[in-house]
Amino acid sequence: MAEIFAHLDDSRRPVSLPLDLQGTAFQLQVWQALRQIPVGETRSYRRWQSILASRGR
Repeated sequence: MAEIFAHLDDSRRPVSLPLDLQGTAFQLQVWQALRQIPVGETRSYRRWQSILASRGR
C-alpha cells in the first residue's frame, strides 16, 4: 500500500507491483511495450506500428 500512496503523491514515481496480465500473445506484447513509455511521454500510433512490426507481428 505504501508504494501506491507514494505514487499518488508523485505520479512520476513508477509503481513496480506485479501485474497479472492475460490476453493473446499480441496483446501481452503491446501491454509490455506500453509499460516501457516513460511517465510524461507520448507515442504516436505510427511509431507503435513500426515498433510492433519490427518485433514480428
